[in-house]
Amino acid sequence: MSFLTPALPAELEAVCRLARAAPASAPDVNAVSPAAPERALEIAHAHNVLGVILPAIGDAGREQPAALQERVGRTETDLAAQALFRESELQAILGILGTADVEVAVLKGAFLASCVYGDFAQRPMGDFDLLVRREDLPRAGAALHRAGYSGEGGWPRQVPPGGSLELESPSGQAIELRYELTQGTRLRGIVAFREEEMWQRRRTFATASGGSLLSLDPTDHLLYLVYHAGMMHLFAALIWIVDVDRFIRKFQAEIAWDALLRRAREAGCATCLWHGLGLARQLLGTPVEDSVLRALKPGTLRARVVQRWLTPHALLRGMTPPRQPRMQLLQMLLLDTTGADLRSLWQGLFPPRQWLQWRYRTSNPATLVLLRALYPFGGWARPRT
Repeated sequence: MSFLTPALPAELEAVCRLARAAPASAPDVNAVSPAAPERALEIAHAHNVLGVILPAIGDAGREQPAALQERVGRTETDLAAQALFRESELQAILGILGTADVEVAVLKGAFLASCVYGDFAQRPMGDFDLLVRREDLPRAGAALHRAGYSGEGGWPRQVPPGGSLELESPSGQAIELRYELTQGTRLRGIVAFREEEMWQRRRTFATASGGSLLSLDPTDHLLYLVYHAGMMHLFAALIWIVDVDRFIRKFQAEIAWDALLRRAREAGCATCLWHGLGLARQLLGTPVEDSVLRALKPGTLRARVVQRWLTPHALLRGMTPPRQPRMQLLQMLLLDTTGADLRSLWQGLFPPRQWLQWRYRTSNPATLVLLRALYPFGGWARPRT
């Protein structure tokens, strides 16, 4: 899979090479331009990969002015402090839920930091995503509430709309407890994971610190990581692609590729998986077989449109993805069928009740009817606060 598109800017290309897992591929950033290490720091910050590339930048920085060396050192200190905080917060949360006899599967960033990167400083995150069974969600929320955690508007709802419960620890760490992986989005019913089957396949993994935690089977987790990176963030930040690369390298022997292809088609995100794996292989040299990409490749027209509009040059803009309605139009390209495109367009104009409940934090029936009717005339511009 390749893209006949303009090359990436030299500094961004250098950051991609610095982020590769193979140390031999790391470039001399000073060779890009005299200001390359400084610019690389700015780009890495925008793409949330500072912790990944900092060692190489630090090596180059020793040949740079004292101000740059000081900035690198300060950044390393800040990341280390954040890592200690997040790791201790995660252990505290898992301890509270364990005491309440709630089984938790750790997802995405917290799992990656613990079991893939092996260092919370390399994989910063805004919140912890934790998957629980639906029947356990009220008990989990109550246990955290008793420990001083607050929810939206104070006490977390017993039956939260949207399939997830957002909480905050006393020290400010955000947590999202969820029982459905596509809840809270306009993709509800379009991309559908079989959470109960995924839960049955869950596994225990060793952490870099010597402990253990529960998470999804590697095949399921890879599918969810690529779905989240593409559908939720449109692969706009390099960190999402680095996550996929590091995950595959870590669990390559344990990923059941045939099952991955089947589950992606069943979930309705085979095109998203095809594009995400292709980006990872192109930008980071991720070991993905040609046969996997061929099996996932959509029809000729959709493949051409995706390769025309979702190129690395167009996508890699940092942690802030495109604004609506452009975001949804580009998301539609990652769906698998024309029918899914049309459903997504309809739900973008008239979102499902559950999504409106999640976004506007209301369950009043009359308010929801009014919001759904008025949404096409102004909903695009309204952020969730």
